[in-house]
Amino acid sequence: SPLCHVHIMGIGGTAMAANDYVRIEIGMSASGGNAQMTNPSSGGSKTLNIVAGSDEGNIAVVILTNDQVTVGATVLPTLTFSISDVVIGFDEIDTTSVYYATGNSTASTSEPANTLPTQLTASTNAASGLTITIESTGSGAAAGLYNSTFTELIEAAASTAVAAGTDGYGVYGKNATSLTIAEGFDNDSTTDAAITTAPTTFASTTGVVSSGTVDLAIKAGVGATTKAGAYTDTITIIATGNF
Repeated sequence: SPLCHVHIMGIGGTAMAANDYVRIEIGMSASGGNAQMTNPSSGGSKTLNIVAGSDEGNIAVVILTNDQVTVGATVLPTLTFSISDVVIGFDEIDTTSVYYATGNSTASTSEPANTLPTQLTASTNAASGLTITIESTGSGAAAGLYNSTFTELIEAAASTAVAAGTDGYGVYGKNATSLTIAEGFDNDSTTDAAITTAPTTFASTTGVVSSGTVDLAIKAGVGATTKAGAYTDTITIIATGNF
């Protein structure tokens, strides 16, 4: 292997004792040094020869053309979504009150408690968050509670517009944690909107979220001329990660 010779002149004095050491300063690190040693252009094992008077020794060094390791990793995208209760309803309703859907399908004149009648839970590591959309099957042409026997529809309405004695079917969100309810579905009388037969944003987040929740609630009223019978709707709820 190629040799690099380092001669140390003028060493003398007290002999080295146990645990002593000799520091060898080379190039600009040494007092009076005016140049640096330069690694060879090619890599490989090299031998450094050190001479101090009658003492001489060799050490081996390895020169690498690249001594850095690049480390990479890819975090996989994640999205989870669940619906706590997929069967909710009103059972029997009439013109006397506004009724709220419940998990046991028995109409109530009071808004359900937090997490009821059904709670949506979503998580994602998407940098731009996620979006939850809802859409009504209704009659196919229009959103609402539909009776196929009479082709009768209790039409969808803004939740705050639903009133006793008048046909109306309002879907809205409540009790949100780490999710933002869309303005049209927050039941606050400000630009509230009716559910439609097209996917419409119900709730969302603009960043990563872990177990964000929102309740989906429904209320309905019927008019005096609404035909008696069973009415149904299927609401499709979709969570999409904004990757």
